[in-house]
Amino acid sequence: MRNPIQHEITFSEGWFLLINGEIPFYCDHGCTVADFAVAGNLIGYNKKNGIYFKFSYESSEIRGYEPPPGTYVLTIRKYNYTHNSGYFGRCVYVQVKQTQCPEEFKKIMTDMLHMSAEQSTFEEVKRPKPQGKCTPQLQQCINDFFTSVKKDRTDEIMALIRSPMDEDEEENILYLRKLYYGHYESPYQRDDLVKSEIHKTVVSEIYNYFESLDKTRKLENGRDLFPFLFSPKKYDISAIVPKNVSLCEVFMNMSHIQDEKLM
Repeated sequence: MRNPIQHEITFSEGWFLLINGEIPFYCDHGCTVADFAVAGNLIGYNKKNGIYFKFSYESSEIRGYEPPPGTYVLTIRKYNYTHNSGYFGRCVYVQVKQTQCPEEFKKIMTDMLHMSAEQSTFEEVKRPKPQGKCTPQLQQCINDFFTSVKKDRTDEIMALIRSPMDEDEEENILYLRKLYYGHYESPYQRDDLVKSEIHKTVVSEIYNYFESLDKTRKLENGRDLFPFLFSPKKYDISAIVPKNVSLCEVFMNMSHIQDEKLM
């Protein structure tokens, strides 16, 4: 049986890693990958020198918890750094290496890391920007916005549900109408189900709206946000959206969203 500890690789500070399509993270104090066969897919980029690699473990077998025999494939690229422009330019070096031997693959990876350490362009690397902290004002603002929108949208949707059917009606309105006029043992059961579905609809609409604002608004503060929410007289707009705060994350972490467990 293989001993994965014998094949572990440690990445030093300076690498951004993406393992199996998850969120990229920065190796601030180093990062160890115990077994590349288990890791499956790994992408790394070193901002100190422009070295990029893509690793995949290719196998067609399934063998319980033991990684099946397969091929380690490593693609290495080096991007040229344009000194005066502040960014990496064209690719100046490409190499693809593959092997079925874990020991040989560890040597290939170790050689690449040594090459990376010898070619560091910068003395320091910029850390990822820390996530800002949500302020009580922003919490209250989003809560008030949700409360207002939910009431208005619920009234609109209920009016559509109770009105005569329209040929161009949205699919979710047809679905809600069927729920509303369905056969239930208790009218309370019907009302609770309809309210639950309307709640999910409104939450989804607000989430999509906040997502568009997150993508387009300036991150420094909330001055450009308020025309889309409330009259600026209601809040101190100079401190409403801290830098790097996601409106979507704040909204989805609020208790009235989590407590109902509808998303």
